[in-house]
Amino acid sequence: MQACERLKENLTLYVYGELDPVTEREVENHLENCEGCRHEHERLSTILTRVREALSLIHISEPTRPTATSRMP
Repeated sequence: MQACERLKENLTLYVYGELDPVTEREVENHLENCEGCRHEHERLSTILTRVREALSLIHISEPTRPTATSRMP
């Protein structure tokens, strides 16, 4: 269980691809052997994918600067 606790500290960073190569390999090795942590990894990956998909659907236009006439009453 101690390995699982250490993994959980790094799992979000792993999902985001933010780990150094050594730590990334340690996480991958653990995931190969731990069903519970694999399930958690899949859950986090699914959430991240859904958030990215949702964000890709949102169109945010560039803010426009008010013109002199738009400020007139």
